[in-house]
Amino acid sequence: MKAIFIESGHGLKQLLFSKVTDPGACATYSGKLYKERDVAKEIGRRVLAILKAKPELGGVLIQGVGIETDATIQDKMKFVNNVVVENHFASADCLGIAIHMNSIGAGQATGFEVWHQINGASLPLAESMVKSWDEYKITPLRPKPINNNKDGRYGRFYTDDARCPYLIVETSFISNLNDLNAIVGNYDRVAECLAHGILESIRPSL
Repeated sequence: MKAIFIESGHGLKQLLFSKVTDPGACATYSGKLYKERDVAKEIGRRVLAILKAKPELGGVLIQGVGIETDATIQDKMKFVNNVVVENHFASADCLGIAIHMNSIGAGQATGFEVWHQINGASLPLAESMVKSWDEYKITPLRPKPINNNKDGRYGRFYTDDARCPYLIVETSFISNLNDLNAIVGNYDRVAECLAHGILESIRPSL
């Protein structure tokens, strides 16, 4: 393994000739506004710290994407791909996860799911992440926790442009207060779970 990318979802988006803040999904509870982008950054920082402290990853580039500096999804993928190409890394020697939260109005939808690339490159990572989440039991798994977007219902996923296996991780529903509390109240455990899923997926190559 040569490089691991940890991305916090959203940040900025391109609007005509300018870039504007993109907080992702939002929800207000008891007068407090929660933003998907902020939650993803909190998780992302912790995942980075956990991975960087692992002795077995001492020779691996562990890179945050859009965690400390907001960026558009296009700029994020450009950065990831430039790192892969400029360092002459093989695609199979790199991977990335994009941390997100789901939302579906104000309802009871709940749980964890992942979206892997159409070409299947990130399917093994998806399977490892779902297994890890099931072990940690932070929020339930969705009825179908592993998905892709082959039918194009959600347009083109930006992760399909990555030059390495890249996975969208939807940790829970920000529109569900129980889900949100399970994440916000357990940032460290969430990060440990995601880091564990990554490590288990790459262990054979270490």
